[in-house]
Amino acid sequence: MKQPYNHGVLFYHEHSGLKDIHNGIGEVAKSLSSMCKHLSLQLSENKGDIIKYCKAIKNENYSSDVDVLFILGGDGTLNELVNGVMQYQLDLPIGVIPGGTFN
Repeated sequence: MKQPYNHGVLFYHEHSGLKDIHNGIGEVAKSLSSMCKHLSLQLSENKGDIIKYCKAIKNENYSSDVDVLFILGGDGTLNELVNGVMQYQLDLPIGVIPGGTFN
């Protein structure tokens, strides 16, 4: 089966609502890999990191072939990604995997 995306980036925050996010990230990555030829995992350690990564994608410092973004986290993590996408006018689809406190 052909993957519809060339390069996806999965953002996640180490302090999201999931108590054991590092064990769950493998299952999420495995599922997303069926949709992307290449999947990069990007850990957000501090507030603002995801916005910085969006800037890097816009400036093509990260990778010029990124064509989809995924977020694993809660509303704060999602909010940061949406803000970064809007601020840097990234015309990319966003896939949301709920991982906040109440998911």
